[in-house]
Amino acid sequence: LHGQIHGLSELEEALIVKSLHREDGMSQVDIGVLLAKHKSWVCRRIALLERLAWEVLEHLVLGLLPLSVGRVLCQLPSGQPLPGNALPRGNAREGVTQEKMLAAILKHRLSSRECEALLRHLKHASPGEVDLALRSPYAIEPALSSPHAGKPLEGHLKLLSQMALCAIPKIHSTLEDGSLEISPERVLL
Repeated sequence: LHGQIHGLSELEEALIVKSLHREDGMSQVDIGVLLAKHKSWVCRRIALLERLAWEVLEHLVLGLLPLSVGRVLCQLPSGQPLPGNALPRGNAREGVTQEKMLAAILKHRLSSRECEALLRHLKHASPGEVDLALRSPYAIEPALSSPHAGKPLEGHLKLLSQMALCAIPKIHSTLEDGSLEISPERVLL
């Protein structure tokens, strides 16, 4: 019945799917057939709720965090990792929990893209860099603080220089024919 209703958030969908799976005992394949969704969709909705720490779920339910951030946090273990959710030994993310990352997200007001970038950085960080990255994510990940998302500015600078070169002859011709008069007062404004 809920498969035909539009306007449900992913969190509401996850609650419905989890209820069908846990309380009604339906298999993920059966739920997928019932809702006209693939079984991987069903699995992702269940995982969204089951892998998230309570603190993260509270923020999601209250609307204090976007669900896209919840999806990022879902990749990390909670403070009390569930069986099968623990990361292998030696992984740099071993000391990173959802709660720790949530604290960094709230403190620095990170967007979902910034959370993804931070998580990518943490995957390749040494154990010593992990705490530093969580304390000051903008210092450790320059792509987070730049408006161009870490992409080189060369393309933007080339475009601006071409625009300036095109504008110079037009400004000169306008000044020569007297249709535009620039006084020092106007330049300062």
